[in-house]
Amino acid sequence: MTSSAISEQLVDALQTLFGVHPGYRAVHAKGIVCEGAFSPAPTAASVSRAPHLQNVSVPTTVRFSDFAGVPTVPDGDPLASPRGMAIKFHLPGGIDTDIVAQSYDGFPVRTAEEFLVFVRALATSGPPLADFLASHPQAKRFAEAPKPVPASFATESYYGVNAFRFTNREGVSRDGRYRVRPEAGEEHLDAAEAARRPGNFLFEELRERLFRGPARFRLLVQLADDDGDPIDDGSRPWPEGRRQVELGTITVTSPLADSAAVERRLLFDPARLVDGIGLSEDPLPLARSAVYAIAYRRRNEAVHAEVTGVHLCCQGCVDAVDAAVKSVAGATSRCDIEKQTVALTARDGAAAQKALDAIAAAGFHGRTDDAHLAMKAVSRIPRGRVKHLKVSGIHNCCDLCCEAIKGAIATVDGVAGDTATPGATTFEVTGDFQAAALVKALNAAGFGAQVKR
Repeated sequence: MTSSAISEQLVDALQTLFGVHPGYRAVHAKGIVCEGAFSPAPTAASVSRAPHLQNVSVPTTVRFSDFAGVPTVPDGDPLASPRGMAIKFHLPGGIDTDIVAQSYDGFPVRTAEEFLVFVRALATSGPPLADFLASHPQAKRFAEAPKPVPASFATESYYGVNAFRFTNREGVSRDGRYRVRPEAGEEHLDAAEAARRPGNFLFEELRERLFRGPARFRLLVQLADDDGDPIDDGSRPWPEGRRQVELGTITVTSPLADSAAVERRLLFDPARLVDGIGLSEDPLPLARSAVYAIAYRRRNEAVHAEVTGVHLCCQGCVDAVDAAVKSVAGATSRCDIEKQTVALTARDGAAAQKALDAIAAAGFHGRTDDAHLAMKAVSRIPRGRVKHLKVSGIHNCCDLCCEAIKGAIATVDGVAGDTATPGATTFEVTGDFQAAALVKALNAAGFGAQVKR
């Protein structure tokens, strides 16, 4: 299997494990982007001639994140660990170089091929996962090791689990791995306290902390011993006693106001390197670079979807759909009254989903030809049979709309009558009928609505 095929399959496997969330990363989906600066230490130049490790500070962009590929994962959930910290150094001349680190010292496996098997085993669980862990002790260590929840993103240590080749001005080269230490010291919560915290407490705490003042981290490089530390295996941490050299201080000053929009367009690439820092024998930086590029393309590529079964009987219906979609940045629509379809174009999956949500909120319903998108239900449906139901938020701009609404209601067993009139977006339905059946009938006719007793 080619490396490109493995990379595509890895993204597919991660999205099978965590679900597809348009517009978000396949892993470390929940994050916050901050700005800051990096100041090199006097000792940095002894390790590398890289421009940002000399004597001039450079601006940085830093993203903190929870682990899972689920953008709504609670910060105290075990799936949120290990945390991520990615740093982009902005060098003179428009050049960037990146570090990708996590709060656990070690990757589960050595190669991309093994990681693909591991992720697929996680998705199936049961015997495949048990068999994989039994034959891969480092993956077992990764899966079973305690990963406590930090009190703050700023009280956690982060590890660059892959090795790079650092070369100084004298041409002396050493293999090393990055480490990031919080100036505030490490602080973690016990499981009970973490479970009590709000779902976004780490993000809220970071914003509050940075409002009071910057958060600082020490950037170090742990140098490999020449006599046996594994360079080509990121799953095996090096002994703590190995020499560590201070590279400088990362100062995080403030979160970006448009963090959510920025992070969709932001790509941290562990193989984006500069003179003085090169690839080592470790195979994973290039593999991770390829996977991140595919995930980046998928979350940012334009989405074209056809929404079928939408009630479109007149220009009033078309105008309502177009107005709803127009309210979403990066999305456009083209309605076809004859086919009862809406052709939707969006800059990415997130914008496409927001456009669908806006169409539903405008009182319409339909189905898409994209498995990653869905017209979400607007209403909580009362259970069981009801004798009276209030319908609201439905599109009903003319006589033909009202006729279609009444026709859909009439197909529901047990309905005795309704008060729908042309132009009324709220009306009542009476009888002895299933509320879910009424909603289903309206949806099938191309209408969305809220219902309550």
